[in-house]
Amino acid sequence: MSVLPIMFLVVPVIMGMAALWLILHPLVQRFRGNALIRSGRSVQGRVIASELHVRATRETTRQWRVETIEFEPGMGAPVRGNPAISDTTEIDRSGMEVTVFFDPARPERFVAPRNQQSMSNRPGLVTIMVAILVIAFSVFFVVQSQALIAQSPL
Repeated sequence: MSVLPIMFLVVPVIMGMAALWLILHPLVQRFRGNALIRSGRSVQGRVIASELHVRATRETTRQWRVETIEFEPGMGAPVRGNPAISDTTEIDRSGMEVTVFFDPARPERFVAPRNQQSMSNRPGLVTIMVAILVIAFSVFFVVQSQALIAQSPL
C-alpha cells in the first residue's frame, strides 16, 4: 500500500484541526470575557498605559494593543495589570476612565470591554471566516482525493 492515500487524509485532517482551533479560540475567549462580565463585580478604573504592538511578516501585519489598567477592587490595595482578555485593537484609551469587571476571588483577573458592557465580536471574526474556508477546502480535498484514489488502477 502506498503512503500517498494516507497523506491525502492526514494533511487535510491536520489543516482542519488547526482551522477548528482558530474558530474555537476566539469563541472561548469571548465566552470567558462575557462570563466574567455576568458574574464579576464592576468598578471604574483608569487606563494607565496603552502600547501598540506590531508583528509584521512579508505577507501581513498584525496589530494589537496591550493596556495597563488600575482600579480599586474595594478590598485592599489597588490592582494594576493587563486585562485577561482584551477586545481593544486600534483605540488608544490612555488616561480614560473605563468600566472594569473583575473576579472578586481573584481581582487580578479582569476585563475592560471597549463598549463598557460586553466583549466585542470583531477581533476573531475574520479569523473564524478564514478557518471555515480552510475546513471547507479540507473536506473538499479529502472527498476529491478519495474519489481519485478509488478510481486509480493501483
